[in-house]
Amino acid sequence: MAAYFQVENLFWVAFLAAAAALIYAGVQLFRLWKLPEEEPLAGFSRAVRKGTLAFLKRQCVVAVPLFTLTLLALFGLERLGLLGNPNLPLAFLTGGVCAAIVGLFALALSIFSNARVATGVKEGAHNSFNIAFTASSAAAFAGGGIALLDIFVWFHILRYGLDYDPQRLVSTLGLFGAGAAYAAFLSRLGGGIFAKAADLSSGTLPASEETPEPRLVPGVIADCVGDNVVNAAGAAGDLYAGYVLAILAALWAAVNAFAKNTILWSAVLYPVVVAALGIFGSLLSCLLIKAEENSDERSLLALLRKGAWIAAGLTAVLSAPLSYLLTGTWGPFIAVTVGLLCAQAVANLSSRSSSNLYPNVRRLANTAEGGVFSELTVGTGLGLRSASSILLVLIIAVFAAFLSTGGQLDAAYETLYQNALAHGLYGVALAGVGFLSNTAYSLSASLLSPIADNADCAVKVGGLDKALLSRIDILNSLGGCLANLSRSLSAGGQLLLTPVLVWLYTTAVRTHSGAVGFSAASPVLLMGAFAGAILTAFFVSLLLTGVHSSVQPIAAELRRQAREAARLGERVEFDYTSCIDLCARSAALYTLAPGLFAAFPFAAAVIIGPEGTVGLLIAVALLGLSGAVFLSGTGSALDCARRRVELERRGGAETRRSAVIADMIGDLFKDVVGPVLGTLVRVFFTLALLLSMLAASNNLLSLPG
Repeated sequence: MAAYFQVENLFWVAFLAAAAALIYAGVQLFRLWKLPEEEPLAGFSRAVRKGTLAFLKRQCVVAVPLFTLTLLALFGLERLGLLGNPNLPLAFLTGGVCAAIVGLFALALSIFSNARVATGVKEGAHNSFNIAFTASSAAAFAGGGIALLDIFVWFHILRYGLDYDPQRLVSTLGLFGAGAAYAAFLSRLGGGIFAKAADLSSGTLPASEETPEPRLVPGVIADCVGDNVVNAAGAAGDLYAGYVLAILAALWAAVNAFAKNTILWSAVLYPVVVAALGIFGSLLSCLLIKAEENSDERSLLALLRKGAWIAAGLTAVLSAPLSYLLTGTWGPFIAVTVGLLCAQAVANLSSRSSSNLYPNVRRLANTAEGGVFSELTVGTGLGLRSASSILLVLIIAVFAAFLSTGGQLDAAYETLYQNALAHGLYGVALAGVGFLSNTAYSLSASLLSPIADNADCAVKVGGLDKALLSRIDILNSLGGCLANLSRSLSAGGQLLLTPVLVWLYTTAVRTHSGAVGFSAASPVLLMGAFAGAILTAFFVSLLLTGVHSSVQPIAAELRRQAREAARLGERVEFDYTSCIDLCARSAALYTLAPGLFAAFPFAAAVIIGPEGTVGLLIAVALLGLSGAVFLSGTGSALDCARRRVELERRGGAETRRSAVIADMIGDLFKDVVGPVLGTLVRVFFTLALLLSMLAASNNLLSLPG
């Protein structure tokens, strides 16, 4: 019995947390199932479900082959004996499948709940909020439970079934994270292009043709499908991949920092314990979330913030004694606390650019009266200020976490410096785990956005009493703010991990090939950095081209159906599936070229060597993550300003038109370019780490430079 309680055998805490999360998700799903939904709201929900299936069929035509191609390449490398680990392809496969399951489950619950939320609004905004939170928390905790369960199962198979040493164990788990990252990348990519093409086409049609609102139902349904695939499936898969990668990066950092230390398994266990505590803290917070009657947007946002602080506080308090018991120091606890506080700061700063409760956004709404140029100028400035503040907080968090676990900046003694660097970056990795430890709670909040948006459309199209619109608008406005939360947390978590991932890559390649030397003046390093900047710019251009080209077929089909409806009157039945199918077909086509960008880390390693690859990774991370934070903040601010203009009916038709056009541009920023850039960075790093494994096994990257 005593042997069972050795440190390396205590990973069952991950199973306990996973079981609690999945049980909670099941209970919430059962509660949601019993809630009523009325006609014609249920009919609208069925239409959205049918449209979503049409999109998924088209998306799978491209996403599945791209993922399969990468998987086959890994199997081929293993068959040639280049990987030296037959479980790497399997880990990649399970990571991708799990990320897809999490995204699809969030998508299904968003569709399943929209009519129930719209039905519940008759009893008040607080009731619709409680129903929506029931659905969103079920999806979020299912994702968190699957993440920890997968890590638990893989750990026990590799540790006890195959008797892997720590280094080989964490490298195999790293491919699990790579599979999740690539699946999330493909989901964000295809869903973003489709969503904005559908949104732009349905948004521009009323401006060009005098068409009554009921005749726009095909465009509205396509828009709702887009919101679900971006803000439900995309956000869930994205945060899931980031959550998994944060835990795995901390495990990898622990193995490198404590390879010859007696507390190796304690250092490896601690980030898993923190993640488990985060699940329990999030669970307690969600149990306390219940909106009271007559709640408005301000009180609902305050309620969610209170829950976030409870989850973070409980995680911090419980992780403190475990830090000392496992590692003998308080440093890991301080690093985790830094990450928790940083997450709260980022959440607060992101809401200041995406909620009309703050004066910045109210002033932005006023600029709509001056035209599109004025609103875009002020919105861009607001996005830049928000991004600067968030990035500054993240940089301070990196330094604080680095110093908390023994990191030092004095490089006078190389051996001591490298040892201190390893320990310091372990602290940064722990800060990343702390930053995303309450992902289950954060995702519960952010998934309110697509549910509220779909319910809003259901109320409008379903012909309910217009007096109910003000109630659903409260939830819809809150959802716009919360959607920006998930994007900010995803990009922020990746930025915290960037120094750790660069160090892991360079350490592996330097150890086994001796090919990487750091010099800011190195032409190879600079060439790689410029290549990364060029790749990022070209990637964005492909995204924008894909959105523009995908708009054309659905806009043409909407105009054709509108003309047919005007000619035949009410006898015509609108064919929304043809609109969605046309748009999804085009979006899938334009997903192909950006989806192949995952091959560039391999190409860079062969062409410019590992040192150039370091430069490429750094450039893509700096441009991609800072761009993701800036574009998401700007787009959310413009979206919130448009909502405020419409709700208050300020100005004339030209003012509202300016707000809508500015919001369309902002949607490209926040739903397409920003989120996909963040996932691109994650894919580049995880596949670069695969290259380091190749170098470790076969010395393939010992190129000059």
